[in-house]
Formats: sequence, structure tokens, C-alpha cells
Amino acid sequence: MTHNYLPDFMRLVHTTRQSSEERNQYAAYQRLAAVYLLRLALGLQKSLKLGHIRNFFDDDLGRITGLDEFNSLGDHEFNPHDLSSYENLPLIDRASRPALLRYMRRQLTKLLSEGIAASEALFGNIRLLSTALKLSMAENEILVLRLLMPLLEVFRDTVTDYCVTCSMPSTVDYLRLMTTRPAREIRKALQPGSQLLQMGWLKIHPGLVDLENKLILDDGLLDILLREHDSAEALCANFFKPAGRTQLVIEDYAHLQNDLEVLQPYLRTALDEKQRGVNILIYGPPGVGKTQFAKLLAQTLNTPLYEVLCADQEGNVLRGSARFAACNLSQKMLSKRQASLLLFDEAEDVFPPRYSFFFDDDEDDEPSSGQGDKAWINQQLENNPVPVIWISNRTQGMDKAYLRRFSYSVEIDKMPASIRRRIVNKYSKGLKVDDVWREKLISQAQLTPAQIEQACSIAKAAQKRATIKTEQIAERVLEASMRLLKQKSSLSKTPAWTRYDRTFTNTDMDLELLLTGLQQNPRGSFCFYGAPGTGKTALARHIAETLGVQLHVNRASDLLDKYVGGSEKNIARLFADAQKQGGILLLDEADSLLCERSRAGHSWEITQVNEMLTQMEIFSGIFICTTNLMDKLDAASLRRFDFKVKFDYLRPEQRWALFQQESQRLGGRLPVNSEALAMLKQQLHRLTKLTPGDFAVVSRQAAVLGKTPEPERIIAVLEQECKAKGETLSQIGFVI
Repeated sequence: MTHNYLPDFMRLVHTTRQSSEERNQYAAYQRLAAVYLLRLALGLQKSLKLGHIRNFFDDDLGRITGLDEFNSLGDHEFNPHDLSSYENLPLIDRASRPALLRYMRRQLTKLLSEGIAASEALFGNIRLLSTALKLSMAENEILVLRLLMPLLEVFRDTVTDYCVTCSMPSTVDYLRLMTTRPAREIRKALQPGSQLLQMGWLKIHPGLVDLENKLILDDGLLDILLREHDSAEALCANFFKPAGRTQLVIEDYAHLQNDLEVLQPYLRTALDEKQRGVNILIYGPPGVGKTQFAKLLAQTLNTPLYEVLCADQEGNVLRGSARFAACNLSQKMLSKRQASLLLFDEAEDVFPPRYSFFFDDDEDDEPSSGQGDKAWINQQLENNPVPVIWISNRTQGMDKAYLRRFSYSVEIDKMPASIRRRIVNKYSKGLKVDDVWREKLISQAQLTPAQIEQACSIAKAAQKRATIKTEQIAERVLEASMRLLKQKSSLSKTPAWTRYDRTFTNTDMDLELLLTGLQQNPRGSFCFYGAPGTGKTALARHIAETLGVQLHVNRASDLLDKYVGGSEKNIARLFADAQKQGGILLLDEADSLLCERSRAGHSWEITQVNEMLTQMEIFSGIFICTTNLMDKLDAASLRRFDFKVKFDYLRPEQRWALFQQESQRLGGRLPVNSEALAMLKQQLHRLTKLTPGDFAVVSRQAAVLGKTPEPERIIAVLEQECKAKGETLSQIGFVI
């Protein structure tokens, strides 16, 4: 029985025809290796020395070829095992060489006539691959021959010894000798357009190396092909699988609506028209929902989504070249089915980076010519028959020659507050927590959907048996995760309980007029300056709430980078993200990035200010800077602010009104005696440096102590805060 994917001598052979020694797991592979080796030796016989020929009868090589059975060559011929005893080797060579070669030809004929069990796992899988990929006979044999090298050490070592310094012509000749395929078929199988090379299963080394290193094949492929598979689908399960569904909905990605409005009709058309070279890149930090977005996109298109595996079924990690090959096989198989999409996660691991000391984002050259995979990867991105969604945690270092070939890219970064609210509310259902705690979680802009889901899931599982509050469980899970990922956490910080009321904000601007104007025309740049605690950030939050938009809070310290040019990139990214997501951009501690350039001690300080000024100039939304050090700001930056709003200490009437409000809110009772009330008012009016932030301190202390503060205690705390600011308090006849 012959097979159109294997040589004629490979057929079904009954195991009863084989000796017990042959009936081992690699018996059929050893017999095929023997055929290849004997063909090679006989083809190279004119250049082989006697010692090389003798090796075929000795030790491991003799056992592989079956020539170790020839212990005697007869009365008139030499025993190959006794050749070393002769002194006159040239004479022995002339006399013994024909006999040895005759026995090698006889053994080759025997192997070919007996045949080789084509039912072995490797050969069966080659059949499945050949059918699926339409491989030629030459491609099949080259693939099998190369796979035998890591499987059989003796075969690899012998081929390596005989097939050295392989140029392309000599490679073709060696393969022709071993497979007996015509040279033209071998050359065609090794050309860039062949299936083996296009798929990425095989690569050709450009230098003069031995045959094993000339034909580059990922060894991980052998482990897969040695396992039994009863169908092409079973074999392909080692390379791709259904990606599964997501529980998220379109509303969870409302901040990506602009991208969805492009992707949905584009992919629908590409699928219907079977367009080639469709590649979508989704990138952003881990845990922000990139994979879930890809799944949701497929679900909205009612299209199956398959995922290229990162590891095989045995858990062995697939390296870059093997994953690309898996991707190509997946596309070949999926292109024959109904319209579908393919997902490739962790794409940053498979694209060769630009090798340099520093990545230059402005460089627009092609990758260096030393990267042999350049043309092949570009070809894959231009000709893939099934649309691929590539997921990457970063694009830094990926060459622009590759990035340019993506049809569309989606960056997923921090979620807007509105989306975080949806995510928090969804995953916290069933948790014993209140809305105050949920709001605290929502305020953590650095949290990813994955972190929120994990924390809520663990809290649900533990809350029935835990001895601590449910919210404490979730917070500890989040804090551990944020610590591990080096994210800044303020979960454990007790919130300022004082509710914002612009009545208690002392500015040199009519806030009512400002809010009305922003509602009609939401744009402009603002510098909020003044002492700490006067309500600069609180007013920014109030403006965002009034306008119903997100407030993007950033600190200058978060933008500073230890590498030259890093801070400038962070600044540009900050404004780009805010422009994309909408809302209000708030930069706290702005004096760190807008300091007077004439006082700069380093050139990078100047470039940081220049970048800030450039971004401020082109930003079309609402931009608010806050600073406690107005006198340190660069003069040019001051000119770029449409409004400079001063925040001052509370006026006397504001101090008294806020004192009364907070005393009542915290459960304290003001004296009904007018004289005692006047005394409290007099004490309060001495505190000329009071701010709303000082009353927040009173509130936090009360929360920690769990005690209702009396009015006198509130006054005492406020006095301490004012003294800490350097205020000298006059005595009024008694001390609290």
C-alpha cells in the first residue's frame, strides 16, 4: 500500500515481521534513518575513506543500519571488524572497499523491500499536515528528514559529519542523495515561496553550516508530531483553540466607541469579501481588558474567534517562530471553514525588536538587514487569509516597518471613571459593601478590570468565613496586587469626609460665572494657585461633576522619568490620552514641570517645560494646573493660562459657617448660651490661615478615634493645624 505523501517503500508493515529489538517506539524511524544514511554514504562513496565506511558496521551506527549483523564477509573477503589488525591499509582499502559497499547496497535493498511502517505517529501526522497544507512529496521528505535529527542522535551526528559547509547547491545535492527526489523538486521545496518556508515551519540559514543548522526547524514541533492524532482537527488543537466568550458588553467599552465605529463595519466587510492582510493591533498595559475587548468585538460580529496557543497540550511553551508557524497553520485550516477571526496574544514576544541602545520612536527606517525574518514577517502581515487580532502589552521596541502594516490599532489604557463605575458595580454585586466603599474603589484610576474582578471574586468566596469585613478582604487583595505591580495605592487612606461646597472656597473669581461659561463652552486652561488645603483640586472635581465628565488627575511626580527624554514622552502621552478620552485634565504639583527655565540647572529641565508649553498650546479640552508655588512658574507658561485663579484662606464668615456645619455633621452640639457661642466665634476668628482642608483633618481624626468631637476639641485641632503653618496665635484670656 503506497501513500502519496511518503515514498513508495513506506507502507503498512506487520509488526510480526520485525524482531523484538525492532519493535520499539522508534523502530520505524530508525529504519527510515538507515535508508537515508545508506543512500548518503553510497552517493558519497568516492569521497569516503575506509574508516568512514567501516563506521557503518560498528556500534550505534551499525545497529541503526543493520550492518552490525555482518560479522563475516566469507572466505575470500575481509571481515570489517578485523580491519584494524592489518598493517598495510592502502592494500586493504583497495581489496575491502568493494565488498563493504556491496554489503551496504544489499542492506539498503533489503530495507526498501521490507518496507517501513507508515502508520507510526510521526508519519501519520505528516499525512495530516500534507493534506491540510498541500505539501509536495519533497517537502514531506525534507520535513521528516529534518525531524529525525533531534529524534535520533546517531542519525544527526552522521549527517552532520558528512554534510558540512552546506551551500544551497550542496544542500540540494545532499537532500537529493538521501531522498532520491529530483533536484528541481528539492530546490522548489527550499525556495521562499514553498509551503514549508511560507508557513514558518522551516527556515534556511544563509551561511556555510552543517545540514542540521542549514535547515532550521523548531524542535518543539517534534514533540507534537510524535503524539497520535486521529484527525487534522486533533492535530490543530496543539496550535489553536476557540477563544471563548466574554461577559462584558459594549457599554463596558464606551470609551472605545470611536474605535468600535470603525472596526465593526471594517471587519464585517473584510470577512464577507475574504480580504487578505487584515491585522488589528490592540495594545496597552496588562489587565486593562484587551483580550476581552477582542472577544466582545467578535461577538458583536457574530463571528467565531480562535486563539493561537502560547503552549502546546503538554504545557511546553511555544517560542516565537513556533507560534508564528502555529498562526499560519491556524489560518490555513480556518480559511477553509466559515468566516472567523484569529487572536494572537503576547504579540510583543514574536516580533523581532529593533536592536539599539535606545529606541528612537521618530526613526522611520526599515528594520536592519541583519534581521532575517523581516521580509517573511512583513509578508505574513500582508497576505494572511484570516483577519488576525494581535494583542500586545507594549509597542516600544517593535519596528515601525511592522507597525505600519497593521490595518488598525486600538490603545486601551486606564478606564474612564464612568466605565470603572460600571465594572465595580458589576463585580461587587453580592458583596457586603456600601456605596461609599464602591466610590472609593472607583476613584482608583490605576486599577484594571482584571484587578477589580479578582478582588471581588476573592471577597465573595471568603466573606462567609472571614473574621474581617468584606471590604477589608477586597482592599487587601487589591493592595497586594498594586504593591506587586508597583502601582500607587491610596485605598487605605481615610477619605476626607467634608463634602465640597463652593460657598467655602475663597477665590478671586466668580465661580458661578466660571461654571456657567464652562457649561456653554467646555474648554480653556486654568492655573489654580494658593496655599495647600484651600480647595484647588476639590473645585476641579466639582467642575467635572457639574459638567458630567471625567476628571483625569495626574501628579507631576508621576510624569518624571529617570531616562533622558522619558518625561517629555510621558507629558505628550498624558495630553494625548486626555484628548482621546475627553473630560478634564488636572495636573497637580505643576510647578515641578513648569519651573522658570532661566533657573534650570540641566538641559532636560528646559525640554520638559518646552514640551508642557507645546502640549498646552494644542490641547483643546479643559486643562487645570494646581500649584502651591506660583512664584516658581515659568513666565511663558503663565501667559498660556486663560485664567489664573487665586485660592486664599477662609474669610471670617466662611470660617464660622463651616465650623457650624462640621460641628453639626460630626454630631457635636453647639452651646445655646450666646456668650459661650461668642467665645467660640472669637477663638475661631483668630485662626486667619484656616482652610477647608483643616476641617477635613478634624473629620478624619473623628473617624479614627470613633468619638464625636465637641466644639472645643474642634477648635483645638484647628489651632494645631494653623500653628503648623507658622501662624502665631494671640491669647484671649484663657487657653483651651
